[in-house]
Amino acid sequence: MALWRIKAYWLPGDFCPLQAWYVRQDIPVQAEFDATLAILQAEPDWADTKAFKALHSRHIGLGEVRFSIDKPHLRRFRPVGIWPPIVDYEFILLLGCEKERGVYVPANAFDQALIYKQQFERGEGEAHDYL
Repeated sequence: MALWRIKAYWLPGDFCPLQAWYVRQDIPVQAEFDATLAILQAEPDWADTKAFKALHSRHIGLGEVRFSIDKPHLRRFRPVGIWPPIVDYEFILLLGCEKERGVYVPANAFDQALIYKQQFERGEGEAHDYL
């Protein structure tokens, strides 16, 4: 049973950065992402799993969903989101990114996620159910 409600952030103007990233991924990446989210939905405490990491320092308030694909070579993905304090067990995905040789693609992914977080907190855009 799902404990968590997973949502995606939609900007004003009906654009979803996460969805735009997702459709650019190949089927194995999409499948692994969906499977990782399904596992996280059933986890009461995401801190106890390797599939999630709360960010700190200048990206405090963000968290990354962590998953990898190993074929044909290792690829690590880090979609980023927030968990609003108003609603328990809700996570809002802001955008997707990949970690490649210690560098995030796109390079400014976490900074952009902070901008989306601030926009969402100001009431700009909406969060819609993702799963």
